[in-house]
Amino acid sequence: MVAIHIHPDRTGSPKAQTILNNWAEFLPKFWQVVPPSEADSPEANAEAVAEKVLTSVQ
Repeated sequence: MVAIHIHPDRTGSPKAQTILNNWAEFLPKFWQVVPPSEADSPEANAEAVAEKVLTSVQ
């Protein structure tokens, strides 16, 4: 799996770079699709997802 912050570097996509540069603005426009069997997991909690900050993985 490739982290989202690597996408603009690998593809040269200006749209991807715009999204990353304005992450707080674009995050609410993404949808999280969760299978019913995972609906109660912490990752499926909308509040937890909204609080996440995009960070680099080293």
